[in-house]
Amino acid sequence: MSTDTEHNNLARGSLRLASQSAEAEEPKPKLPRQFVNFTFYSARPEWRLPDMYQLPLAIILNDRGGSGPEVLAADLKENKRATIVGGKSIGCMGATSITNMTDGSRLAVVVQEFVGANTGTIYNNVGVLPDFQADDVTAVDKAIEILKQKL
Repeated sequence: MSTDTEHNNLARGSLRLASQSAEAEEPKPKLPRQFVNFTFYSARPEWRLPDMYQLPLAIILNDRGGSGPEVLAADLKENKRATIVGGKSIGCMGATSITNMTDGSRLAVVVQEFVGANTGTIYNNVGVLPDFQADDVTAVDKAIEILKQKL
């Protein structure tokens, strides 16, 4: 795969998984040191439904949903496909490697982080910020109000 193709995939992609692993893979484009080795994950435009079927989406997020819900919310936000309502998520969007030390303690090191492919935003330990703030009690009503305005 050529470097130009990889950069184009990055521009169209949804989320990029940045990894500091030292595994030998095919050559990667020159990027800042923090992106030494990365893998592209992107949606296939040809699989997207026609615009007439693209209804507005609202994702309700709070500070108790990590990992999977955050990845989904960040991806939809990055691609301007959904409105995020509620509170900031907890920011658990990375993978750790745990090493057992000789003294019996354990060392956990983040080895992968999800990074926004369109904006370069690092969400791990930061969280996904909502487009509209709402507490748990009013989030559903706020999301319905926003969706009605978009229809």
